[in-house]
Amino acid sequence: MRNKFAVIWIWLFIFPLAFDFKGAETASKAIQILLVVPAIGASCALLLIAPRFACRSKLRTTITFLLLLTIVGSIATQVLQGNDSGNYMRVILPFLLLLLGYFVGCRPWESQRLEQIERAMYWSMIASLIFSFVFGLATSGGGLADVRFRIVSVQFLSLQALLLHEFVIARRITKFTVLLFLATIVIELLSVTRSLLVGSVLLFAYATWLAAPSVRHLFAAGLRTLAVAALLGAMVAGAAIFMPSVAEHWEQRMSFAKDTESGRDPTTITRLAEMKDQYDQTMSSALSIAVGQGYGHDYR
Repeated sequence: MRNKFAVIWIWLFIFPLAFDFKGAETASKAIQILLVVPAIGASCALLLIAPRFACRSKLRTTITFLLLLTIVGSIATQVLQGNDSGNYMRVILPFLLLLLGYFVGCRPWESQRLEQIERAMYWSMIASLIFSFVFGLATSGGGLADVRFRIVSVQFLSLQALLLHEFVIARRITKFTVLLFLATIVIELLSVTRSLLVGSVLLFAYATWLAAPSVRHLFAAGLRTLAVAALLGAMVAGAAIFMPSVAEHWEQRMSFAKDTESGRDPTTITRLAEMKDQYDQTMSSALSIAVGQGYGHDYR
C-alpha cells in the first residue's frame, strides 16, 4: 500500500479495455491504439510495484508456461504460414492482454488493493455494457435486425454472473443492481441471441448450486432464484407487450428450425458449414496439419 499512484495504474489498466470500439468499421486504428497503450503501460507499472510470492507454485508455473507457449507458438506458426500481419496482431493482442492480466492478478495483493481492483473491474463492466449499447445504436442506422449484432458487450455474461452472485449467493440486493440486471435483460431481449439466453440460464443454475452446500440451503437458494426468475418473466412479458417487433423476432428465431427439412435453423447450418470449411482448410496440407493455419489466417 506504499505506492500512492497504484489506484491510477489499476484504473488505467482495466477501464480503457471496457470500450469495445470497432475501429475497423471506420478505417481508424488511432482510438484502439489510444485505448490499448495506456493499459499495457499501466500493467507494466503494476508489475513493478506488485508484491511477490515467497515460494513457487506448480500451478502458477504450469499456467504461465501454457500462456507463454501459446504466444511463442503463435509466432512460430505465423512465420511458417506467412499470414497477414494485421490479422495476426488483432488476434494475438487479446492473448497478450490476458497474459498481462494474469501476471498482474496473480500476485499476493493486500485486501484493500484487491477491493480497488474489484471496484475497477465492476465499473468497467458497467461502462462496457453502456458503451456497447449506445455505440451500437449510434452506428447501426438500421432496424432491429442490424442493431442486435452491435449492442451486446463482450463483458455481458460476466456482468450478469457478478449480479447473480450478489442476488443469489451474497444476498446483497440494492435498487441499483436490480435496475442494472433488468437493463441486461432488456439488451438480451433486443439482441435476439439464443446463446446469450442459454448462458443466462446456465448462470442461474450455477449460482443456485454454489449457494446450496446442503439440501436445506438448496431449497432456500432455489426460492431466491425463482424470485429472480419471476422478475425476469415479468420483464419478458412486458417486453412482448410494449415491443411487439422484438417478440416477433424471437418467435421467428425459435420457429426457424421447424420450417427447414433438416430440422436445423439457418444459423446452426451456417455455423456447421463454417466449422467444416475451417477443418478442410486445416487438413489441406502437411504443414497446416502439423502447426495449424495460425491466428492470422483468413478462413473466408
